[in-house]
Amino acid sequence: MGIDVIHVVMPQMGEAISEATIVVWRRKIGDVVEEGTPLLDISTAKVEVEIPAPESGILSEILYAEGDTVPIDTVIAHLLPPGSAVDAIGKASPEPEKKPVSNGTTSHVPKSPTPRDEPTPKAIADVAASTTPDDTEREREHLMKRRSSPLVRRMASELGIDVSRLKGSGIHGRVTRNDLDRYLAEAKAAAEAEAPPPAAHSPHAHMVQPPPGRPVRLDTVAGMPGAEAFLPPSEEPVSVIRRQIAEQMVKSVQNIPQAFTVHEVDFTQLEKMRQRQKNLFEAQYRARLTPLVFLIRAIADGLLQCPYINASWGGDRIVLHRNVNIGLAVAIRGGLVVPVLKCVETMSLAGIAQGVVELARKAREGKLSPRDMDGATFTITSPGQLGAVMGIPIVNRPQGGILHFGAIRKVPAVIPGEDGEDTLAIRQRAMLTLGIDHRLIDGWEADKFMVVVKDRIQRTDFQLPA
Repeated sequence: MGIDVIHVVMPQMGEAISEATIVVWRRKIGDVVEEGTPLLDISTAKVEVEIPAPESGILSEILYAEGDTVPIDTVIAHLLPPGSAVDAIGKASPEPEKKPVSNGTTSHVPKSPTPRDEPTPKAIADVAASTTPDDTEREREHLMKRRSSPLVRRMASELGIDVSRLKGSGIHGRVTRNDLDRYLAEAKAAAEAEAPPPAAHSPHAHMVQPPPGRPVRLDTVAGMPGAEAFLPPSEEPVSVIRRQIAEQMVKSVQNIPQAFTVHEVDFTQLEKMRQRQKNLFEAQYRARLTPLVFLIRAIADGLLQCPYINASWGGDRIVLHRNVNIGLAVAIRGGLVVPVLKCVETMSLAGIAQGVVELARKAREGKLSPRDMDGATFTITSPGQLGAVMGIPIVNRPQGGILHFGAIRKVPAVIPGEDGEDTLAIRQRAMLTLGIDHRLIDGWEADKFMVVVKDRIQRTDFQLPA
């Protein structure tokens, strides 16, 4: 009877991600690994994460090397069950046929790392055998510095930076994103320090330089004649994450006929209740009770009542999702990620609040897992905290809808009285903008969904601790 081999596959990192790059293998062939412990690190254009072992066992075969870019769902390694004989390693299954794996545009063939791609122990040993001790140390340091993340190497290449010149703070001297950012900051500071001061007789000597392309009125400087001067614009390369976002948004706009509806929602009573309850709630559950928590709960109710908004267009079929998985747009350095809060329809307000805090923390610390990024059926973007009153969001394919949460503001409003007379009052209101895939949803259903959300917010019948 043959040995059952455990397959390790390249995980899905989001619906728009078709491949990922192996950064480093944390275990070597023959190592015993426990389920859930780190096995390797991978990177995409958006994130770099560690991948845990799917089951406990012995790492028997690595099919793709560090630096290889591999399509999702491709087998990248094999594990043998715990207790397997050591001499079975590498023999549990026949040698796989090294056929190119196509994702529609490129081919990927399993390969071993070479000195040209990544330094190997043999490469370092060969250097040691053929050079003087000083040369050996310098070459060893050069080779190890090249063991940086593929994401970092791409960014450095776009910026024209030699990664081997940077001091790495990662494992074995690997150059990380923080090392690259620190190098850029130090280079900028050094350039500014070396720049000569403006000549004393220059008419621009005391003028604060504006952003590139902004007109400067010289008559704002004492003693200068009225005129306008323009500084030439500066340029910078497009980062990998910025390019990934751009490509996804272009595809969404090109493939989805999008329509929008805007509703003004009164948060006055909800805010009063929230202020009364937030201290007790936050002390009990260790999570902030924000307006977004209530909105997520209300949206989950609306999606259950309007299932075609919680759906995806499949060409000749409509995919109706049975769970409400809400993507939450989180701004990070250099771009945006959208981790997913799963099965919101089953969550309490405390569960939602804790989930929001945890996903935001992991996003900003770069610790999102493949599961955190996958499976969204609807998205919320909430730039209202920055003062945005209203926005027109882009539906992120293959989802059917997205909601923009504007700032809650105190505004004058006409309130009908019990006696039929209108009165003027100060209310706390926000604009909610719903973007829809018009192939799935018509205007009447979009507005029906918004009425459900609005009514739930304004009724404020949420369960909170006594």
